[in-house]
Amino acid sequence: IGKKMLEKHLENIGHRLTDKTLNFLMEEYDVFDCKPEELYFKVGCGAIIIEGLENKLRKYYGINREAYFVDSKTNEKQKYVLASCCTPILGESVVGFKGVDGTITVHTRTCSSANNLAAKFGDKIVTVKWDMDLNSGSQYLARISLKGTDRIGMMNDITRVTSQVMNINIRRINLGAEDGIFDGFIDLYVNDMQNLENLIKKLQKINGVESVSRKDL
Repeated sequence: IGKKMLEKHLENIGHRLTDKTLNFLMEEYDVFDCKPEELYFKVGCGAIIIEGLENKLRKYYGINREAYFVDSKTNEKQKYVLASCCTPILGESVVGFKGVDGTITVHTRTCSSANNLAAKFGDKIVTVKWDMDLNSGSQYLARISLKGTDRIGMMNDITRVTSQVMNINIRRINLGAEDGIFDGFIDLYVNDMQNLENLIKKLQKINGVESVSRKDL
């Protein structure tokens, strides 16, 4: 029961019960025996209150989780929460969902969690669109997956195009090579979808790079 309660609450605020999130919750709520069952039990019996969990997770992940949107019904400009399960990027097609506490969380339209929420809580859907002006200058975390034929200087070329040519800040690189083939991912901060798409196009032109695509964080 506690696990289902936790999963549902996380889904409502745009998160998933990943190993990373689970480890954080066990540490945050002093569950030290490394068994998530104890955490689930405490949530189920009410010993752990999970209200306000979004603020804790926001600080833990250290990522800007809010952006400005225009409510299509009222035409009012509001700051809403960006779902961490799909990490929407400025300019991407999105949809909002109103949680039980009134918080509106914005997902990409292709997000599996958003599709599940739409199927269960269709009346909670909020139609929103990005406020391009108010969000101008903000940065959004994205992950790209790369694969290709390894060679000397490949890593240098990838980082040069990303950092110097595109002036994009790299947060993390995880690339490895075996039997002449390299693959992995890069986490980086982009200004908007156009910025990300331009980067992908330039990386695809590097000699030896076979595929570049966006990947879920």
